[in-house]
Amino acid sequence: MRKLSPAVVLTMSLVSTLSSALAQSTDPSAPTAAPVCSDLIKRLDSAIKEYKRAKFSLDRATQLMASARYSSRIGKMNIDLASRQADVTVATASYVESIGPAYSSVAALNADCGQDAFKESGIRFRVKLNLDVTRFISEGVDKLADEQMADIKKVFGDMKSRQK
Repeated sequence: MRKLSPAVVLTMSLVSTLSSALAQSTDPSAPTAAPVCSDLIKRLDSAIKEYKRAKFSLDRATQLMASARYSSRIGKMNIDLASRQADVTVATASYVESIGPAYSSVAALNADCGQDAFKESGIRFRVKLNLDVTRFISEGVDKLADEQMADIKKVFGDMKSRQK
């Protein structure tokens, strides 16, 4: 799996654009009920937890695939790379599914809560989310796994050179 499909990229781009549009169309001086904002913050916290869980799963699956690639190429071990690739595919699907709710919870918080104190956590998370998604789309999982494999090779190469 080299890159995300164009439909997924367009959908994620649309969600990002809509969330920005919703955030800009609000009136910051409009009074908002504190319970609504606290509910939206709870929803944002839940979306952040789900996103971080999915991101961790994807990162871990990518690391395991990189380790398996390294071991099979360098160590000449017979490792089932197909199962590692399947793990990455499942983790990628979970990660992509977590992106939409994350963006929508940030957009809802920005749209319905006029106070900056409520919006601050959503804005910080959206910046991190944008960076993660951009990196994921631009590099792809295979490139990330290859980079991690190179890092693993470097670590083991450094250890071998120190042992000599």
